[in-house]
Amino acid sequence: MIEAYGGPEPAVTPSQEVLVRPMKQLFFGQNRRLRSRRDTADARARSRSRRSFLERLEARNLLTGMPFGALPDDTAEYMLGDVYVNVVLMESNSSLAPFDVSTENWTAPEIAGVKSRIADGLQWWEDTLDQLPNVRDGLLNFITDWTHADTPVQTGYEPITRTSQEFGNWVYDFLGSVGFTQTGDFLTDLRAYNNAQRLANNANWSFTIFVVDDSHDLATDFDDFHDGAGRFAPGSAFSRSFAYAGGNAFVMPADRPASIVAHETGHIFWALDEYNTGSTAWQLTRGYYNTQNSNSSTNPAPNFSQADSIMASGSKLEAAYAAHTSSVPSKEMIGWKDSDGDGIFDVLDVPFSLSGTGKYNSVNSTFQFVGKSQVRTFINQNPSGLRDDITINQIDRVEYSIDGGAWTTFGPAIHKYSTDLSLSIPVSPGASQIKIRTVDDRTGVMSVEYVANLTDKPQPSPQPGISGFVFGDTDGGGTWDSLESGLAGWTVQLVNQFGNPLDLHKRIEPDSYTYGALLNNVGSPDVTLSAVGGDVADSSVNARNSYSATPAGKVFFNNSITDAQPVDTWTGARQLRIDFASGVSEINIKALSNGGGSVARLEIYNASGVLLDRYTTAVMTNGKSEVMKLVRPQADIAYAIAGGHAGTKVVLDTLEWGATSSAITNQFGYYSLPELAAGLYRVAAVVKPLYSLTFPIAGFQEIDLVNALAGSSQVNFGYLPSFSPWRNPVNALDVNNDGFVSAIDALSGINYINSHDTSLPLPNAKPIGEKYYDVNNDGFATAVDILQVINELNRVPTFPPAGEGSGGGGIGGGGAGGSAGGEADNTTKPLVPGKDLAAQYYSQNPLQVVQISGNSGCICDQCTAITEVAVGRVSAAAAKTTIAPALVKPLELKSFAEAKKESSFQTRAKVVAPHIDGGLLHTIAAAAPKPAKVPVRRGRR
Repeated sequence: MIEAYGGPEPAVTPSQEVLVRPMKQLFFGQNRRLRSRRDTADARARSRSRRSFLERLEARNLLTGMPFGALPDDTAEYMLGDVYVNVVLMESNSSLAPFDVSTENWTAPEIAGVKSRIADGLQWWEDTLDQLPNVRDGLLNFITDWTHADTPVQTGYEPITRTSQEFGNWVYDFLGSVGFTQTGDFLTDLRAYNNAQRLANNANWSFTIFVVDDSHDLATDFDDFHDGAGRFAPGSAFSRSFAYAGGNAFVMPADRPASIVAHETGHIFWALDEYNTGSTAWQLTRGYYNTQNSNSSTNPAPNFSQADSIMASGSKLEAAYAAHTSSVPSKEMIGWKDSDGDGIFDVLDVPFSLSGTGKYNSVNSTFQFVGKSQVRTFINQNPSGLRDDITINQIDRVEYSIDGGAWTTFGPAIHKYSTDLSLSIPVSPGASQIKIRTVDDRTGVMSVEYVANLTDKPQPSPQPGISGFVFGDTDGGGTWDSLESGLAGWTVQLVNQFGNPLDLHKRIEPDSYTYGALLNNVGSPDVTLSAVGGDVADSSVNARNSYSATPAGKVFFNNSITDAQPVDTWTGARQLRIDFASGVSEINIKALSNGGGSVARLEIYNASGVLLDRYTTAVMTNGKSEVMKLVRPQADIAYAIAGGHAGTKVVLDTLEWGATSSAITNQFGYYSLPELAAGLYRVAAVVKPLYSLTFPIAGFQEIDLVNALAGSSQVNFGYLPSFSPWRNPVNALDVNNDGFVSAIDALSGINYINSHDTSLPLPNAKPIGEKYYDVNNDGFATAVDILQVINELNRVPTFPPAGEGSGGGGIGGGGAGGSAGGEADNTTKPLVPGKDLAAQYYSQNPLQVVQISGNSGCICDQCTAITEVAVGRVSAAAAKTTIAPALVKPLELKSFAEAKKESSFQTRAKVVAPHIDGGLLHTIAAAAPKPAKVPVRRGRR
């Protein structure tokens, strides 16, 4: 996908812009996250009040990490967070003489001037954001890497004397110097570099700025006598600065002012030009919110007056730069939109989820809470790029408040996108209520609050559907008394009128059908399947054995137009559509790699066609799979669409849908069936041995669920335990009955189960002197009994709150136990900045597989074959057989300069998708088996 927009030249009047500036091409590419402090912006003073705030955040920022939901290509989706900027200056040499003559040479003052203008242009965005009312300081931080500015990169080209289109040639002199030449497509390889830099430096986004020296171009370009600026060669698609939008790069002559740096940076984060780039420019939309370009000078609305904007040109641009402002549409395109005026931009203003169960323990005055918190994302509506739902929010810490008092931080810092919580919070006697929440320190986003009264009854967070407790009714009274506890590990399920389990969860498993079976209507009338998209020959969906993911057996097949045969892969143009006869609350489908890098996506819609939610997998390499599951609190999923994402192919297998009909109680005895639609249900618990039902008398509860989203009141079940003779009546954990709970108790249980069949129940009578092996009172001696003893031995003791400095650990030195840790967000080995960055990156990312539509290079036979060789898919010898006989001298017989010259001619001919850079062609050819040498005449130019 190629877009064309003009580049701003404030020294030129608007009427001249159309004549002197060709259209600017903005491309899209791919990548990830970074961070480093090589920022010589120390040279520019930051005498701003927010500096101390940023310093306090420094430790936190170093733990930043890739945005949640981002793929390697998502390197600049919105302008918030930490942005790692790579600045590259190109230095011409005479290596391509006589084809190129070096006319420009960087001097120390020139380099210093470029660095200053770039630093000022980036700083402009930080200052502009900080000046917005109600917005937290520190939400945007550019980190500039001057490595390749202080030491310019050598190239045989003289970029300023070439056309701007030839960027695709000389950029490989830089990519080669840093080791990022794996695919032969410069936009793909450049994004891989950006992504590696983001990861190595622990930032949220990354892009690259290329600067070409133009100090001597003034003597040869007639137009420069009018505006004092250098330009690329005549015939250029754009005469001065141009950008590849969405986190790739922009290119600028060295003399461009800081305001142009700011303008081009806006493009990197999807902002559109607002000067006249065509009569319909005002109708274009872009950015996370799909914002219309209504401040374009072409807006035909009556009485329209264009606002000052950094994305405009001429006086409008310069006025905006001086005033630190921009138009509303341009700010929204880069993510700066705050619909409710709370100081948090919409893209981040999504409360974290927080669910769990808690109970007050009056014996040791602590509140025990077990649950989970996770960031959530705002749906990405950007018509450009990959449309991934992304947030830079992180759960930094847990807070609690007692009886409406001040919020107190619990435990250590977290810095996770998702975390399991196990809290033991000290509570002073007499308190009546507690609130718990999770917080992002930087963005200010918080979770929904968990609120509980301090009673001996466990209290869950609100849930849709049906939920409640199974409790031990030790007095047999049929009510849950204060000293009675919940029962863990019990099954609660939906039943029919006969008391038999009811299964609302359904599935279509291709392995269950004969080879070639048509699957479109096998789930009818509940569900119908169909193949949809521009690359499907018909709507049929079949079960066939996968050849891309052989271990999967039979999978969903479709008929591809491109392949002219049934295929086991699905793409963005070949998708599986799943239509439900009535709304459902849950759907999941298994996605598998097609043998390379695959990304799958599942989207769900309501009956009006409104997108409700989407699931995007990580990049799945060969042999990997991921189950895509989406759940709604009400049954409003009318249809779903699944397929490959980001230009990749994926295998689909095992479709399931419908509410889960059973649940297991947690340590508090709590269960939840949250996926149910409104309706009438019967709920029952599965009775365990040595228990008798006390509530309800009927053995089940009939619930009329009127509002599935609001949920029902607690649906509880009480059971009277009849203690096993093998359970210690004084202390169930004291297996050997010596009055203590120690490792001997666990060892006693281990010795017993090692010498007995644990599948058989214990005898009805316990011999005198035998130990009490049935810790959990289920009539069996198993590993579960031993585990309860071990858990008790490993439990951190808790104590009432003490005074200041009275103890180590816990809150305020009070020794409060518990933790707020979670699973690591990224299990890959961290990348380290340095010369071997490419080797580190490609060892973890063998191929930059993700592709954005329209971002490919030339697909001629020669370039296709060379790309195959470059990525190791075929040998150089095999690739030669696929190339049609050439009318020109074979590549192996060309000199380096000849290959470069051919590439240059192709580019000057304005090839939209230029051939792979000649230098790369020569390098690959050099590795191929050589024919006998043939004399080559070296002609003069």
